[in-house]
Amino acid sequence: MAGYSGTPLAQKLGIKPGSTLLVEGAPDHYPSHGATLAPTLSDRVDIIHLFTRSVNELAAKLQRYRSKMRDDAMVWVSWPKKRSKCALSMKCGPV
Repeated sequence: MAGYSGTPLAQKLGIKPGSTLLVEGAPDHYPSHGATLAPTLSDRVDIIHLFTRSVNELAAKLQRYRSKMRDDAMVWVSWPKKRSKCALSMKCGPV
């Protein structure tokens, strides 16, 4: 699905056919667009996309992945918008 700019989300995130992608906590309709979805982090993973609802959860996930991910792997982080119903319980602050 394209956003207001008309550019598909996968293209914005750098997801290309043949990429290996680790997605954690994503919605069921996540657009992998030809990328291989990895069940766990390995040295084959090009892109990590984390979905989180709190800073503490994000910090724990990033700490767990830092020692296991490739130096050139890309990390994207997504969280609910402020108007989202699930944002009511979020605590936001610096990571």
